[in-house]
Amino acid sequence: MRPSFNRQAKLFLLSTTLFGIAFSFWNLFFNLYILSSGFNTDVLGLIKAAPALAALAIGLPLGRMADRIGHRKAMLIGLTMGISGMIFQKELSPVYG
Repeated sequence: MRPSFNRQAKLFLLSTTLFGIAFSFWNLFFNLYILSSGFNTDVLGLIKAAPALAALAIGLPLGRMADRIGHRKAMLIGLTMGISGMIFQKELSPVYG
């Protein structure tokens, strides 16, 4: 039996899938960029651990904020900030200058 999703659920799944694909490409090229910049794998490991540590530190406060402003609005803010961060990183990188 095939599950049926409403329009909002389909849009959420689509946006999550597209963001996941974009982040996977970015993640691969970021690793290659760091290594080609002369850093070793130890530094790459520290860089890759930083987001997990940040999520650990701010997870509960952001969860409370999402409860206060609404989960849909919090998700849209998060997607916007994530995409904006990737764009700013691309624009500020000397590789693309």
